[in-house]
Order: sequence, then C-alpha cells, then structure tokens
Amino acid sequence: MSSTVLANVENHVLGINDFNKVYTECIPFCASWEEIACYLDISRYSVATIKANDNDVNKRFSELIAVWLKRERPEQPLPTWRVMCNAIARVDRGSAEKIAK
Repeated sequence: MSSTVLANVENHVLGINDFNKVYTECIPFCASWEEIACYLDISRYSVATIKANDNDVNKRFSELIAVWLKRERPEQPLPTWRVMCNAIARVDRGSAEKIAK
C-alpha cells in the first residue's frame, strides 16, 4: 500500500488535551491498534505493556492514543492529524481520507 502523505490534513501538533477528539474519530480502527502502533512508531515495549494491561481492544486503543499523544521518545514523529491519518491509511486508505476531511 502506498505511504503517500495525505497532504490536506491538519499538521499542527496535538497533545493529551486532544485525546477525546482523536479517540472518537479513530475508534473504528481499534481492532487494528497494534498495526497502527507500528506505523505511529510506538516502541515494542509500550505495545507489550498495553497488551499486558488489558484484554479489551477499546481500552488498548485508548492507551495507544494516550501514549502516542504524550510522545514517548524525542525521535518519534510529533503527534499530528497528518501522522495519524497516514498510519490509518496504511490500514484503510478510504477511511483515512474521510477522517482527513
């Protein structure tokens, strides 16, 4: 699948205060949380911790969003809608384009 940047997406930096908006928009992809984590450059350690903390997919996805918004490592890309939409596009491009609008 193409990793083309969805250029029309907001590119301002998001923070933990944006959690509800991000979670609400992206919840349809909670079943793919682990794949999305990879595309968001979330560490294997964080993914393992999320898995160990809960079996509920929605709760795992919620924790993933929180970890991503807090930015666990300086070399990790800044959390923006563009980064999230591009991660989702690798799972479902059509839906990512809808979120981007």
